[in-house]
Amino acid sequence: MRRTRAVAVGVVSGARISPQLNKVKFGASFSPCFARKSSVATIYFHQRYSSTTSTSDSNPTNNSNSNDKTNVVNKEKTDKPTKPKFKFDRKRLWQLISLARPEAALLSVSLVSLGISATSNLVLPYGIGKILDTIANPLTAQYSLTQVVASLGAIFVLGGAATILRISLIGIAGERLVQRLRGSLFFSLISKPLSYFDSNRTGDLINRLSVDVEIVSRTLTSEVAVGLRRIIEGIAGLGIVFYLSPQLSIYVLSTVPIMAISGLFFGNYIKSLSRSLQDAAGKANQVAEERISGIRTVKTFTQESKEHDNYADHVRAVFLLGRKAAVSRAFFFGGIQTLAYLCLVGLLYKGGSLVN
Repeated sequence: MRRTRAVAVGVVSGARISPQLNKVKFGASFSPCFARKSSVATIYFHQRYSSTTSTSDSNPTNNSNSNDKTNVVNKEKTDKPTKPKFKFDRKRLWQLISLARPEAALLSVSLVSLGISATSNLVLPYGIGKILDTIANPLTAQYSLTQVVASLGAIFVLGGAATILRISLIGIAGERLVQRLRGSLFFSLISKPLSYFDSNRTGDLINRLSVDVEIVSRTLTSEVAVGLRRIIEGIAGLGIVFYLSPQLSIYVLSTVPIMAISGLFFGNYIKSLSRSLQDAAGKANQVAEERISGIRTVKTFTQESKEHDNYADHVRAVFLLGRKAAVSRAFFFGGIQTLAYLCLVGLLYKGGSLVN
């Protein structure tokens, strides 16, 4: 019975178990743990090994080896990360959108401001063309150069004011959403039973209150606004190009699949890297939290250097993933920018050939 309890505590606390001596040795694989988890694990292993006490006493060496192998295999299976499967859920989507419903007034005004600022950006190429036409043919031009420049200046001032209003309102709506989500999430967490906190680490719950809430708020406010702006500019831009030159519009649309496919491929790759980076950072924070919480145990067995090396390995893994993600983002944005400029050069060449 005592040997079974020692094995249980040793497995949970990360101690090294010698199958020949059936003793617990705190060596290179030492890792502190909480007393509550050790007691729970002791009861679990006691129940598991109680049915095989007689066979284990008759042949202790073979049974301890087999039990250790079983524990290692089970630990590898539980520690192996599983890739979450994406499944579109319309109900969850509407629940997510309903979180921003109290900020509907601010978001509506910001959307109107977004439309004004996007329209002012689309006027720029048309205004530059009018200025060039006026300079090239001042006698036949419909408006003078002063009138064209003054009109463009007024439009750009209006677009700048709309941009200021849009960013301010979206920022206020986002902060209100963060405040409301954090309050609701904290109340939900403290209302959970104690068993919930036994199965979820404190660091993960704190990350939900800080990082996850910020991500949800940014997605429902800033990211949605940026996406709507791109959609408005794209649709309006294609409409203007189709109005000016249908042939040139077909050429422009032919370059869209190339950029879309490349952007989708690299975007999914960078997304997977970001997820791995976040998981690695979470593991590093988890190690730091456990070691600092059990600092008395660490100092009792003089394992400061070992725990420092362990944490350094996790930080090194975070660095390697971060470096890989940074280089991938650099290639992604650099490639997209190069491809966009090449398409622009081809567009100017095609437009010039049509004019000639």
